[in-house]
Amino acid sequence: MSKARLPTKSMLKGEEGRRPTSRPPADGTLNLVVDPRGRLKACEPRLAELLGANGSARTLHELLGVAALPSELGRALKVARQGRGCRVEVPLKRVDGKLRVEFEVEPHAAGACLVLERLVPGEPGVRPTVYEVQLGGREFGRLRAIGTLRGRVAAHGVRCHEHFAASPEPCAGCPALALKEQPNTKRVSGVIVSGTLPHWVAHAERKDSQVCRVVSVPLAEESVGELFQARVSHLAARSGLSDRERSVFDLVLLGRSFEQIGSVLRITPRTVRFHLGNILAKVGADSRADLFRVLL
Repeated sequence: MSKARLPTKSMLKGEEGRRPTSRPPADGTLNLVVDPRGRLKACEPRLAELLGANGSARTLHELLGVAALPSELGRALKVARQGRGCRVEVPLKRVDGKLRVEFEVEPHAAGACLVLERLVPGEPGVRPTVYEVQLGGREFGRLRAIGTLRGRVAAHGVRCHEHFAASPEPCAGCPALALKEQPNTKRVSGVIVSGTLPHWVAHAERKDSQVCRVVSVPLAEESVGELFQARVSHLAARSGLSDRERSVFDLVLLGRSFEQIGSVLRITPRTVRFHLGNILAKVGADSRADLFRVLL
């Protein structure tokens, strides 16, 4: 089993001991209660479902789907017995793949109460082929599940752009974001662009009003330019751009100024502006910068 981050003095809630409690945590949390030996005393059904455990689990390690209680959790339970709380993150190797689980561990009359903070299948920075994300409001981007060769593995407490791209904001070109902004649309395709290669061709399909399923395929770096050119050609043909407008369109996308475009095509900057106005109207863009939104 991989080595995990152990509870340290800096992770403890405080120096003074706490009085153990038998009260459950606040509503809406996913928690379980174990005795000092890691035997289950209580467990939220939704938490057991997220971990993929069946109803026969009697101990914490059985609930986590591993052969023995990780030493990191054992130490966290010992800290709880001393009347203090801590946070612990444990990477697990299970039959259905790698999993990282993070608990807030609190003292409890029975031993310890563990509140699930994060549940992340797979490795950080590795985008899976299929995954499900939340669409609604402030919850946008929260991973619901990841598809693996062994089936669907649940996730909790992490957003897709944070996990896959290490970004605090959604990735450019994200089709799930387009679904959020277009509530009457059922399917959207696009190219996900992040700070790391490869880019991804992705298709998002709405499962319901709050969740969508994303299927993504990685693109090699040399394929990105080819795909972009194909998208430009398709948009130009669909919008009915003339040959002259297409020439202006290509140079605008290269970032050329009106004067530079006019010099290459041997027309005045005023004529370039005229053609650009026609191009924007035909493709449905509001500005030069908005052309890239249309293309993505």
